[in-house]
Amino acid sequence: MSDFLKLSKNTGGRDFIVGDIHFKMPDFFHGLNKLDFNPAHDRIVSVGDLVDRGPDPAGGLKLLDEPWFHMVMGNHEQMLIQAYDNDPCGSSPAGGAAWWDLIDQRSRLRIVQRLKSLPVTIELESEQGIIGIVHADVPVGMGWSDFRDDLVNDETKHYALWSRKRVREAIASGVHDVWRVCAGHTRVPAPLRLGNYLALDCTGGNDGALAFYAVEEDRIYTFNRCSSPSSNHRQ
Repeated sequence: MSDFLKLSKNTGGRDFIVGDIHFKMPDFFHGLNKLDFNPAHDRIVSVGDLVDRGPDPAGGLKLLDEPWFHMVMGNHEQMLIQAYDNDPCGSSPAGGAAWWDLIDQRSRLRIVQRLKSLPVTIELESEQGIIGIVHADVPVGMGWSDFRDDLVNDETKHYALWSRKRVREAIASGVHDVWRVCAGHTRVPAPLRLGNYLALDCTGGNDGALAFYAVEEDRIYTFNRCSSPSSNHRQ
């Protein structure tokens, strides 16, 4: 696992940051269609938890090889890696990973190697400023630059993948030294802004609409494939 990836400003297209996908590929591509996503110019950055729970593991895993798709490590990716390292032939770990039992050994190794290459954080340059992407959170009171530099600390890395403190306690102070921070992990009924921190997991891999943050517009859209277009949310 690397700690950090920097993406330069997208000068030829648009950038979108998506909440936890959890293999909900029909919903994901429904959202891309609604946003008129153009893979030749636009980019998607995922806040992690691509894997588990949803209906289309094969389609989700294909995203890892798309040049327009980037993502940070989620706790579900970390759990899968740890389970494989403990027992490469073992059954699925907890967390909706029954799909893993259907994967042959050669494919398991390839998937785990790809997941191990994911960064813990992504820093995205935009016209408005730097956007930090992390699966769960930045320690409350820590600035983005200090957080990025402190990822060598296992405790800070664990916080980045697992903490729910900011969302559960509705801490609105935000994260200084960065324009926006986008995260998932903690399910919210609708996208939530806490200062400059945006909570984007509205499904937890179950029912609900996928959230997409449109960087250039500084707007959050939600799309539910099973609902009428009028239910699409923008904030």
